[in-house]
Amino acid sequence: MNIFDLLGSIFTEVGTPAPQPGVPSSPLLTSTPPPSSSKNLSDCHIKLREAYPLVVAEFEASHPGYTVKLDYTYRSPDLQLELYKKGRTFVNGQWIVTDKSQVVTDLLKGHHNVYPAQALDHYLVSGGQILWESPLYTDLGNVWVQHGFVSGAVWKYHWLDKPHVQIAYSLI
Repeated sequence: MNIFDLLGSIFTEVGTPAPQPGVPSSPLLTSTPPPSSSKNLSDCHIKLREAYPLVVAEFEASHPGYTVKLDYTYRSPDLQLELYKKGRTFVNGQWIVTDKSQVVTDLLKGHHNVYPAQALDHYLVSGGQILWESPLYTDLGNVWVQHGFVSGAVWKYHWLDKPHVQIAYSLI
């Protein structure tokens, strides 16, 4: 009997699927990830699903006239690569930024690319207009940080990703 057979018998007794060789597992994985992407909160880690409505309500209560809308949650590695290519050219074996205004992500693989997603992107709307560059992302990011998350709007990284929020490793 190998380790996977042993684990299979143990997991069968408690009614959960056993790990499979070569297949990453997660105790929070309840279904198969979408084929390429999702903008659905149900495809996020439970901590994000629980915090999102609280953070949004807190932000919107203190910023009348502004609403927070959910954008990407899960992104497949293929979609992540397509987004990474925006604003870049492949030269001599590496990706070079050629148009900074077109860059939408700084990572080839990140918290959006696991399932359930450990990150989400959201955006602000006011007067029917999407506000990608509003200084209010700092306020929204600070609300996320107060709830224990990491916000791309306020992180100390060379490239701010204002719509991005991810789980702090301490919450996983």
